[in-house]
Amino acid sequence: MGFTGIGWFLLLLGAALFLAIDFSALTMAERTAIIFLELAVMGMGIVYLRIGKVCQVEVDGEQMRVGSRFGQAAKFSVRDVSSVSRSLGWILLYDREFKILAKVDSCLEDMDRLKGYLASYGIKM
Repeated sequence: MGFTGIGWFLLLLGAALFLAIDFSALTMAERTAIIFLELAVMGMGIVYLRIGKVCQVEVDGEQMRVGSRFGQAAKFSVRDVSSVSRSLGWILLYDREFKILAKVDSCLEDMDRLKGYLASYGIKM
């Protein structure tokens, strides 16, 4: 939610600056600098909106599919998960060799259901 809010704020800020500035009173260098700044702010807004896209966790029996914010998906069996750790904004699922199987957004909509599912296999979050 935080990244999405920041993204919308930056997009609206860029649009408001574009509408509020009187370009006729500026020199060509000032116009170029302001347009570059506005495009950078709006570009960062788009990046934050993309980052803010909620990841998805799908469960089919023992098989899990975790879709990341960037569209990549990790498929694995819940039996492959040996440990779980919390990081800033993420829940990391590790295999027995301590390689990351998947990163789950800590603000996931149905986090209680995921915790219950993993707990049923003896995995504590």
